Amino acid sequence: CMRCFYLLIILTVNFGYSQTQEGDLSITGSVNNGSVIRDRQLGFDVMAKYYFKDEFAVGAEMYRVSRDYETGFMFKADKTNLSITHISIPLYFNVINEDLYGMTAAISNGVLIANLKNRGSNSFTFVPNPEVPDQVAEGTLPKKLGTDVYYAFTFSIEGWIKFARFGRDSGMYLTPRAGYQYAFGDGTFTGMRDLTDFIVTLGITYKFNIR
Repeated sequence: CMRCFYLLIILTVNFGYSQTQEGDLSITGSVNNGSVIRDRQLGFDVMAKYYFKDEFAVGAEMYRVSRDYETGFMFKADKTNLSITHISIPLYFNVINEDLYGMTAAISNGVLIANLKNRGSNSFTFVPNPEVPDQVAEGTLPKKLGTDVYYAFTFSIEGWIKFARFGRDSGMYLTPRAGYQYAFGDGTFTGMRDLTDFIVTLGITYKFNIR
């Protein structure tokens, strides 16, 4: 993946730019097809991007996906919900920048936050003394069972197609994106492999100049 990224940086030098983007701000809302314990789930993604040069932009992104489970993982819960929140700072490199279409490569550093919640009963029964199996006690479970935090590195390719223009410096774009997310760290109820997977989004972007 990194070799592909370096190749795209080289290609950037060879493509001309038909329009200036310096000083542009874009806001994107997307449907996200992300990974929850390597299960594909639909979620939402929001992103803002500022072009400080024609070729480069910096942004802020957040997405969230979640899934219900009929298991407690390592906890005494029969029903749980696992949500994954990703917050990152991407750096973008424009590869193609035409008036009606374009393509961008990006790398981002961020955090992945996995939250496990109990969506079943708050109480459970257990045998405190195995030598007295008839003696049963009752325990309680909190709604929030645990949180795992990972460092995340993502490489992605984003395309855009303009479908509406509002004056000379603003417009609306269809924005598909595909990437690969790497998770690093140690978790209690999740692992790095659970959160390392492909990320695909499809969104609508509004871009305008703020200078």
